[in-house]
Amino acid sequence: MGHGDEPVFDRLQILPKGQEFLESFSNFSKFSRFVNSNWTIAIFSGLVVAVLGYYLVEYLKNL
Repeated sequence: MGHGDEPVFDRLQILPKGQEFLESFSNFSKFSRFVNSNWTIAIFSGLVVAVLGYYLVEYLKNL
């Protein structure tokens, strides 16, 4: 009897930890998604500014 019950008890102990891990993982994925979207916006706007600046310099050179 005793040996058969032990794995079930172990699984019951592991479940709450798994739930905690999943919650922290989902929080982390939300956080990383937020950071990634901000980085994407920052990089995209940086590229736009760089391209516009480049064309502005070329335009001023040709005046």
